[in-house]
Order: sequence, then C-alpha cells, then structure tokens
Amino acid sequence: MDSIIGMQIHFIQELFDEGIEKALLFLRNEGKINSIFVASQHDYLDSSGFDSLYHNKKRNKHVVNGYFFDHQLDKYDSTPIKPMKDVDLFLSSKDPFGDIQYYAKKLGFKFYAMILNRWPQSDLFPDCHMKSINGKIIPKVLCANNPKVMNLYKSIIKDLATKYDLDGIFLALLDHYVQFGFIHLTDELAYSLGIKRFNSPEVGLACFCDYCTKKATSEGIDIEKIKKGLYRGIEMGIIPHHVENITSPDEVFNFLDKVPEFLQWMHFRSKSFTEIHKELYKYIKKLNPSIQVALNTYGPADSWKYAANFNDLVSQCDWVKPMFYSGTYPGLPKTPEQVKVEMSKAVKYAKDKPVVAGINGIGSASNLENIRKSFSSALSAGSKGLILSWDYALIPLEHITYFGKLCEEVFYEKGKLGRM
Repeated sequence: MDSIIGMQIHFIQELFDEGIEKALLFLRNEGKINSIFVASQHDYLDSSGFDSLYHNKKRNKHVVNGYFFDHQLDKYDSTPIKPMKDVDLFLSSKDPFGDIQYYAKKLGFKFYAMILNRWPQSDLFPDCHMKSINGKIIPKVLCANNPKVMNLYKSIIKDLATKYDLDGIFLALLDHYVQFGFIHLTDELAYSLGIKRFNSPEVGLACFCDYCTKKATSEGIDIEKIKKGLYRGIEMGIIPHHVENITSPDEVFNFLDKVPEFLQWMHFRSKSFTEIHKELYKYIKKLNPSIQVALNTYGPADSWKYAANFNDLVSQCDWVKPMFYSGTYPGLPKTPEQVKVEMSKAVKYAKDKPVVAGINGIGSASNLENIRKSFSSALSAGSKGLILSWDYALIPLEHITYFGKLCEEVFYEKGKLGRM
C-alpha cells in the first residue's frame, strides 16, 4: 500500500462549513494528504477546550455529541446500547459521514472510519461502565470486557463496513480519557479514599467491574489481594502521584518490591486489551479481508501507563500510529528529539508492521520549525508515513501547506508515493 500521509477529522462540521469538496481539495493539493480518518461518533466534546478554529469564518467552536453516520438500527440487536444521531450535525446532511466519504473517494483519498471508545448517552448504561478500585462507576467510560460493549464495537464495525466503501478502520480505543479519566472524573474516587484529590491519572486503580473481576478470578488472580496491594501503594503516596514519574531501574524495583500486586494487575489489564483488539481484528478481516485495520495508540514508552503492551498490540493490526502529539502525563506533546527516540523504539517492537507517526500540528502547541523537526525525526527513525494531528479544524492552513511542501520533497516522485 502507499505510504500514509494523513489527517484526522473529529469535528466534521468544519467540512460542511467550508464545503466538503473545497476542504478536501485543499488537503489533497496543498497538504498532500492521501488518507483521511473520520470519526464515526463521539460523546459530548467542545473544541474550545483544545484550541481555536483557525480557518472557520462561521463559528468560534465546534460541539459534537452523537453518531455521525446514518446508522442501520438492525445491526445493534446484540447490544442494548443504541446509536444516537448528532442532532446538530444532521441539520447539515441526512448522512454527514456518508457525504464526506463520497467526496473523499471521488477525489482519490483512502477513507478510514475512526472508531473511538466515546459513546453518546453512555450514562444510560451504568452496568457497562468501568469501575474503580472502590467500586465506584467511572463516568462516561465503558468497559470493553463487558460483552455488551464488545457487541457494540462489533455492531458499529458491521454497520460501517456494510454501508460504506471503507479502505480501513482506525481503532482508537486506548487513551487517557478512556482508561483513567481526568481530574473531574476522579474527585469522587479521591474523596472516598480519603485523599484530597487526584492530580494525575489513577494508574492501576481500574477496572474492577463485575466482568473484569470475574475474568481475573478465572485466571487465578486474587482480587482482594490486588486491592490491598494497590491501597498500600496509595497510602505510601506512590499511586498515583509518583508512579508515572518513575524512570530509573532502581526506582522501578523498589516500587514493585513494595507493591508487587501492581505488576500482576497491569499484566492482566494489558493481556485483556490485547485479547479485545485480537477479537476485533479477526472480526473485521472476516467481514472484509481488504479492509486495513490500524491502531491509534501510544508508543512503547507510554503504553504501560494505560495497561497496554505495545509489542502485543501491534500484532493485532495492519499498521499502527503512535500518538507523539498527545502527551500522557503531564500531557505535553513529544519534542522532535523525543519523537525520534520513541519512533525508533516503536519500529523496533512493531517488527514487520508499518509504523506511521502522528506529529503535532495544532496551532497553539506547534510551529513550522517543530513540524519540520518532528517530520524529519520521525522519518529518520523509520516512519512509513506521517499523520499531521490531531484534528483538521484545529490546525492552521499555513501548517497544513507547510506540511504538504515537506511531503512533496520526501514522498512524491513524479506524482507517485513510496510503498509501505
């Protein structure tokens, strides 16, 4: 397949405001983009919390909340969680996702459906939520070990794959929001544990829902022993405040010597996520072997924070995109120098699977020089393409044009792209 030069689009109203064909022509001709990754649904999200809309003349923010495609309700018989259309977006079109796909295919783009673990009206299904160590529901975050949630994944995949002409499915199921929640999701947990507040992700303290505890117990894990160990880590002040900053081998050994349960629990969680992705990968390939399956995740250095094993995950896809533009904790994007180091590790662990770097292009957090340096760093470390991230609406047109010039110099030769 051709090298991926990509752009993600979560706030798809931006394309309707600009004119879909006009916007995509700009991405193709100026940005040299050949692949777009369009979100299929999202829970409530306000763009103003991230950055300005640099090329929108009609509004100063986007809000999404719902499904972006004209769903087929009969595909969701196996799960009680049903689609809910984004009401505002459907004022612009009878099928916003489908309209974008039409123009994307017409203009020669590879078109990927981007599926995130962000579900509108998730609060209606409390029995499907992740639970923290004290049994409290983690708001908005559904647990993929729950069969109802796995069936939701499969339902949306089948719906999209049978209704639209997809080149690929982009699975973005692991990120900071999904696994741990930010401060506003953890205050209740902190209070119940007698802590003033969590100022970092609750590493290791989820998920203890009925399905996870049953699964862990069936694998010989003593849940009560795990909880006691994690509580001990909290009392010592290591979890969650210190654990993410541990870097040296002696600190790691000292921590695990005191809280060996942490390693056992993280191993169980990472194994579960690998199994989830393996099941979905097989399901997609059975539906349509020609559909490419890509993973949007963190690189090897950060994946452990989300109970994910990068080495194992990459075996459950056709290619992988590490998110070097999105920091874990404290949330800062990778510098160009870090991109090179982390990309080298990702290529090493991915072995025969192509790795395509996601580099930062957002206006307030990047500049042309950083784009150039990150671009060069990723390629020199073995990236098989680049995705300017993280969302089209939040990236200045100047950045996209500059990115396109860099791509033209490196990837294009007589109008043809290199191969992955």
